[in-house]
Amino acid sequence: MDIKTFLHIAPLLPADQSVLLRGPTGVGKSAIIQQVGKSLGLEVIDVRMSIMTEGDMGGIPNFEAIKDTGVASNALYGWFIRACREPVVLFLDEINRAMVPVLQGAFQLVLDREMGNSPDGMPYKLHPGTRIFAAGNFGTEYESEDLDPAMQRRFLVWDLDPTFSDWAKWGHGQIDDIIIDFLRAFPAHFRVDPAQVEPGTICPNPAVWERVSRCLTHANMAPTQWAGSTAPMGAYAISVGLVGPEASIALMDYIKNVDRQITAEDVLKRWGKVKKDVVNMPTSKRFALIDMLAEWLTHNTLTPAMARKFGNFADVLEGEELVHAWTSTVACRNCDNVTLIHAQIGSRVRTEVAASHSMTPS
Repeated sequence: MDIKTFLHIAPLLPADQSVLLRGPTGVGKSAIIQQVGKSLGLEVIDVRMSIMTEGDMGGIPNFEAIKDTGVASNALYGWFIRACREPVVLFLDEINRAMVPVLQGAFQLVLDREMGNSPDGMPYKLHPGTRIFAAGNFGTEYESEDLDPAMQRRFLVWDLDPTFSDWAKWGHGQIDDIIIDFLRAFPAHFRVDPAQVEPGTICPNPAVWERVSRCLTHANMAPTQWAGSTAPMGAYAISVGLVGPEASIALMDYIKNVDRQITAEDVLKRWGKVKKDVVNMPTSKRFALIDMLAEWLTHNTLTPAMARKFGNFADVLEGEELVHAWTSTVACRNCDNVTLIHAQIGSRVRTEVAASHSMTPS
């Protein structure tokens, strides 16, 4: 499932339906749960299962209550008591790295939405509006275990596979624009599967790119501040420690030469100046430029003059490039923009699609 679909569906579920997100490290599971909490108006309580003990889950003996009542009962921790008193999002992170006694407590929590017992022998129940989300990194490359089938079937299970478009939309306003543009132009650096490289290799992933942006910005080295010039001392060192040398070398080179990169606004406002460069681009870069335009169309409004320049740009596209330009435009979900662009390229797209169908063997 992609991020966009998950963020649409998750808030629509009943509060008592627990959800398990599975996916490799760094795809943004924690950040996505934070977004769900924000959309629901609920605070997210992050319960890190991998570092919990049995006492952290089930509580510790309440000796003062035992003195008063003569009945043994446990005092439960604040994260659980708060989830009983008010609606929150309980985020059970790294659930498949938890010790067995901790998992047993989580099983009761997910199955019965209750845990522990008060002096009267009754368990403490979660607030009816409290929601449970869990997440884990599953796969042979992780030191973790699959969940017991009896527990897993209590969850609605989704395997998260975010697209770059999802991530770019989430990162708009949070991540330096030049880093987003770099990854759009060089998608191979967006995410590298740790299982495909030597153990211990530093690999880029969606979550770590946010940290690259945050660390560089905090160090007063935000890419937008020094774009078009030599990297300031320390910028490469920060990047290489987060995403490794290959991605860092490519990133530093891209930022240094960013003034030579063709942007969405170049196409829409300065088409005459960049037409020759676009015509001579390799197909891969034209696809990346189309994605830049789609991203721009999602967050901005076209003028009729800009739409005409988009049409001029589309005139140099052929086959799959043209169809990709149209489908990406429609995906921006900005009706005004789609209408203007349809007037420019709609007939060409219909002709292209019809021609491709006529060439398909029956």
